[in-house]
Parts: sequence; structure tokens; C-alpha cells
Amino acid sequence: MSGNWQWHFINAAAAAEFSGDPADLSGARKVREMNGERSVYYRDGFFFKSYHPRRNGLFARLKEHLSPLAGQEFAAIKCLLRMNIPVVEPIAYGVRGTESMLITREEKDSCSVMEYLRERLGRDEEIPERFLINWSRFLARFIASGLYFPDFNCGNLLYIEKEERFVLVDPFGLKRNRVHRSERILRMLKREFGAVFECTPKSLLVRMLSEIDATDPEGLYRRLMEYNAEYVRKSKLRNHKRLIRFRSGASTDVVDGVRIKHSSCELPFSLEHTDLIALPSDAANELWERDYLLGLYHLPLLRVVARDEATGKLYRQQSGDREVTEEERRDLYERLALTGFRREEFDCCVNRAGLAVLRDLKFVSAAGNV
Repeated sequence: MSGNWQWHFINAAAAAEFSGDPADLSGARKVREMNGERSVYYRDGFFFKSYHPRRNGLFARLKEHLSPLAGQEFAAIKCLLRMNIPVVEPIAYGVRGTESMLITREEKDSCSVMEYLRERLGRDEEIPERFLINWSRFLARFIASGLYFPDFNCGNLLYIEKEERFVLVDPFGLKRNRVHRSERILRMLKREFGAVFECTPKSLLVRMLSEIDATDPEGLYRRLMEYNAEYVRKSKLRNHKRLIRFRSGASTDVVDGVRIKHSSCELPFSLEHTDLIALPSDAANELWERDYLLGLYHLPLLRVVARDEATGKLYRQQSGDREVTEEERRDLYERLALTGFRREEFDCCVNRAGLAVLRDLKFVSAAGNV
């Protein structure tokens, strides 16, 4: 007991690292707040995740007292360790009434996979193939364990670049993948790889998926693209809410009077190598929003990346010089067909990076470049 908290350390050596009350966060730096019920702090090489549920009702409070959330995550980490899945090092969890706290050790020189992708895409750098393959191997290892993690995404996976090593973090909700196994695997792959769907050639995506299904990676690729498109199509209410937020300025930044969209990694697109397109106001509004909706499918697309707030003119990425191969064209149109958009409204080209992409013709065909 310490300060009305009851602590459960992983071992005596971990307990010896704390001479005072582990729950005393004075001097700690707040890292993030999640849903108003979870806060994460950092101090002296340790992360402290504080669960402070706001649920009312006797049953809910009793459940949180008997099965504290930090204790559940602590047990999930221990399960992963037993199965030799790389995960952050657990130190302890503590309970006080319905509050609980989890302590884990910092992974030195690490960043989340999402941060790693943002950094490179923000500098217009290619994602190293070795990173993508190693990332796939980690996922293959996790999937082979028979476990399921509903919130598996790029933010919950750390990468230590100098060691080329991946470590899972925040595995709350970990469970055995006994029912709907195939669908759950596709869900995890979508949440992990979705950020690179639109900037990675099909051949490399298939190589990545071959680490997960060596017998039929092409089949897994098709199922994953189908699942991704179906997920977006079925999320009509969510997509509508996203579009409303987008109209209000979410997922954009304004720089010198130009509203710039965010990419799939939540980075603003670059205005370099763009064409300025003049359209009537209504057509410009429709194309601006249409491009946003297309982006939800993570399609390789020559994107409309920004809009001039004063004139309404649109900035669209420039195309490259290489010809699109028939195989690339067929794959792009197959992925487009899954979305419900009409094929005759698009053609194919390559972007400045040489990646085969779709080009939206619906309004641009009637416009001139300025």
C-alpha cells in the first residue's frame, strides 16, 4: 500500500526502483489525454497511464473495482511476454477505488510507426523497403500467435530504427482470435497498412503480405482491398460526420490563405509540383469534397491537395512522364470498381514519384490550368 493505492509489481527488482509513492506524478510531464478517462505521463524513464473512469452506476463502479483497467492491460502485456511477442516492459499496476494506473518502462530511441511514416513522407522520402518487410514480419508473428487486438494501429506499434525492432504498446483489449478470425485479421491489416496503401506499389504490397500468407499473397491482397473498400462503403454515417468536420476545416491547415489537406498520415500535403486549376465555384467545391471522399479509400490518386481561400482555385499534384503499364492500369481500375465510383470518370497516369495512380477527370476535363 502507498498513498491509499494498492500496488502489484512485476517483481521485487521493479519495486525497488520506486522509493516513494509511484502514483505521485509531481514533476511528471503529461504526454496525452485520451477520451477524458485516460491520461499518460512521463517521468525518469517511465510512462504512467492513469485510468480515471467517469462511469456512474453501482454495477459499473463495482466492475471497475474488481477488474481495474490498468490490471487488464498489465495482464495483456504479461500474456504477450509469455508468447514472445515484443511488447513494452511492464513495471506495475496500482488500484485506488475505481481508479487504476499502469507503469511501463520507456523504450529508448523509439517512435511510433505512424510518427516514422509522417517524418519520411513529410520530407517526400520513400519508405524503406526493408522497414516495410520487417513491419510485415512483426504482424505475421502477432497473427500467428492467435491473438486479436481491436485497436491495433500504427500509433500502437513502436519502432526502434537503429535496431530495426518493433515493440507493441497499449495492448488493452487483447483477446484470443477464436471467432471471425479471417475478418479480424483483415481489420488489423487495414488499420496497420492503410497509411501506405496509396503510396506503395502493388508489387511491394504483395511482397509485404507474402510474409503473412506465403501460399497466396495475391489472394490476401485482393481480400484486403475488398475489405478496405467495403469498410468505407458501409461507414456512411461516419463518412458523413467526417465530411462535415472536413467542411468546417478539420484535416486541413491554412497557410498564407491556402487551405492544405492532410495526407493519410495526417501531414499536410506539399504544394510543390502542383498545378493550379480554375473551376466554377460549385464545381470546385464538389471536386474538393469528392477528392476527400476518394481519399478515405486510400486509393493511389493524383490528389487535389489544396484550395485558395480567396479565389477557390484548386492545387492538384502534377503527373510524371512514365507510361502506366497494363498490369498497373488493371489493378487501379479493379480497386476503383470496389468503391462504387464510375470508371469513365478516371484515367491512369503516374505521379512525380513514378507511382501509378488514378486521375479524376470529372471536372478537370472542362477546366484549364492557370
